[in-house]
Amino acid sequence: MNTFVEPIILNTDSIEAPKVGNDLYTSRKNVYNELLDANAPTASIIVQAYNRLGKTKRCVENILKYTTDVSFELILVDNGSTDGTYEFFQSVDYHDKKIVRVTKNVGAAFPSFYLYNNFKGKYFVIVSNDIVVTHHWLSNLLTCFESDVRIGMVIPLSSNVSNLQDPGWRFDSLEEMEEVAKEYNHSNSLKWKERMRLITTIVIFSREILDIVGKTDAGYFHDFAEDDLAIRIRRAGYKLILCEDTYIHHDHDFRNMEDKDPVEFQNSLNMGRQNYKDKYHGLDAWDDVNNFERPLINMLPQPSAQNNCPQILGVDIRMGTPILEIKNKLRESGVLKTRSSAFTTKAIYYSELATICDGEVYSDRIDAIQEHFEAESFDYLILGEPVNLYPNPLNLIKKLLSLIKKGGKLLIKLRNTNDVRKLFTTLGRNDLCDTETPVDILIDDFIKILGSFRFANVQTGFEMHNIDKNIEDLITALIEGAQFAADSNESIVRLTIKDYLFYIEK
Repeated sequence: MNTFVEPIILNTDSIEAPKVGNDLYTSRKNVYNELLDANAPTASIIVQAYNRLGKTKRCVENILKYTTDVSFELILVDNGSTDGTYEFFQSVDYHDKKIVRVTKNVGAAFPSFYLYNNFKGKYFVIVSNDIVVTHHWLSNLLTCFESDVRIGMVIPLSSNVSNLQDPGWRFDSLEEMEEVAKEYNHSNSLKWKERMRLITTIVIFSREILDIVGKTDAGYFHDFAEDDLAIRIRRAGYKLILCEDTYIHHDHDFRNMEDKDPVEFQNSLNMGRQNYKDKYHGLDAWDDVNNFERPLINMLPQPSAQNNCPQILGVDIRMGTPILEIKNKLRESGVLKTRSSAFTTKAIYYSELATICDGEVYSDRIDAIQEHFEAESFDYLILGEPVNLYPNPLNLIKKLLSLIKKGGKLLIKLRNTNDVRKLFTTLGRNDLCDTETPVDILIDDFIKILGSFRFANVQTGFEMHNIDKNIEDLITALIEGAQFAADSNESIVRLTIKDYLFYIEK
């Protein structure tokens, strides 16, 4: 009996054995770089389209126009279009082009199952067909990606996107936008901001990230797949970076529900958010991540670039965004090296905090915080929850102060207990009450107490409630109708303040 079969030949004659790096991430990158074909392009750019031919044409044309400084393979995916998209793809004049044609659209994620295993480049670059790229877009993003083996995803600034990724610029024409981007798009490492999550207008992965982290979870049909991908990248030990040195245009007015049914869109959001919460055992992709604390952190003064590795401690900051925001603010001023630690009273956040901290992370009772950290060891300390949500606010302030150095900065909030919610609860609207039951401390009394500590510097601010026009008008009518307030405008402001903010320098 002849048992011979033709073997599968893996020709390794031209491949050198990968070199061991100084850490897991460098070793991993070395393996993938060595296995890459010597003639492989730097990137494989994937443009996937389902109709919208006009936008698709502009997207492809701008890729060809503004990607002259990076070698790339162009993969054009027609996901069941009926408007001439396939014929346009055939007409595109580019020497390294591949076309994938899906006969019937069965979902945006379906082509990716093929694409993840069939691309030539070192980097896998996905560009939606409603994206208009600009000067140096790809070379800038790759400069960031290749600066650190621990970077796992990079995204540029963009118009028409949420998650504080849109700088808010407005243009009268695409030509004007391209000219502004040409002047703006210069690689600048001080503008590389680490994030917990990113909205993927353009997304870049390296081969090792795709293999280690895996594909997009097909269970998320429309929304929160990118949130799921973000947490998996971080848990694998990699960083997500928003490249604020690069701007592109997203030609999709999502705020006005372009191409979307509002009811279906909201249902999709609700389902995706719940899917995330179920998968990650109670973590919320929005509430636990989007606590940027920008008004509070913006109270910090401009740091000195000579500050040698400042120590940062975040206390009850949920999954950790405020720590990254402080690091990003320091980075803007040239402080590139920091050390971050975290303390949480809720163990559910421990693992996520460990993904972004290079210092210690502890979970314990708030009363035990001094047991875990040395006295006077931090330059920056931020308390994520209002101080009067804890049983003994003043004692907690003393504990936190003991942990920061002389000249160190403490950021805290005080929940306004005499706000619109208290007013409407008094009037019988229990659906608007504050469910967190803070300790009742008047702002004037709190300021007097802080004054007794004799701090080097204390600055105050506030953050307003997000209330609709009807509630605002009702508050105004109640205050003005009562006729007992000396200054009705001041009373209205005080009622609509959610939290008072404090920057304290020891």
